[in-house]
Amino acid sequence: MAYPHADIEFDLCMHLLYGVHMANGLRRTHVLKLLRNIYGQKQAITEWYNHLKKGLFQTGFTQSDIDVYVFYCGNTLFLCYVDDDIFPSPDQEDIDKANMDLKNLNFDIKDKGNIEYYLGMKVEKFSGGSIKNTQPQIIQSTLDEVYIPPNLKINRALASSSRLLIQDMDTLEGDNSFATHQCARFCEDLRESHAAVVEHIAHYLMATKDKGIILDPNRKMTMDDASAAKSIC
Repeated sequence: MAYPHADIEFDLCMHLLYGVHMANGLRRTHVLKLLRNIYGQKQAITEWYNHLKKGLFQTGFTQSDIDVYVFYCGNTLFLCYVDDDIFPSPDQEDIDKANMDLKNLNFDIKDKGNIEYYLGMKVEKFSGGSIKNTQPQIIQSTLDEVYIPPNLKINRALASSSRLLIQDMDTLEGDNSFATHQCARFCEDLRESHAAVVEHIAHYLMATKDKGIILDPNRKMTMDDASAAKSIC
């Protein structure tokens, strides 16, 4: 749990939870004073981020001017997403040092080794230094929950499935963004034509689960070939 690592911003109190009995005090007459930052506070994520940023500054990291969740120190980067963070670096010793420096500041860090999956993204490394990013698990979980009736009648199940796919698509492959956002315009008034488009997108995802973005240090970023989907869509 990340948030409790951060100090509380100011004095905050909360009611005793139902079912919790104290030796001295009742729910109607006493409250609990929070000692640490906890989940559920409006400012909890901000306090955690400020706490993490302070620790990174103390260990020599500098914040990016482009993205506030990216920090760097020499050849080592720190990419922050709440408490799921990664240290990209060509030097393992630099990563180990950064880890140890944060641990010395009482950050509870769990080193999960080389990155293979991160926030639903599969990361594959190839000879020559190229990296391929795909999202097969997120795509499959989305497809598993999307139900398109064969007769394409507009009903609650179809509307729910269409909204789910449209919402999840925003985090999926970038080449689908335009089609997804076009569908999103009609979430509140779906018709059979919109359902057909959603089904079309689902078939495309099904055929391209193993496709993604290829990062090659020797050339520009490229998109994996998705021509296999043409015969299915």
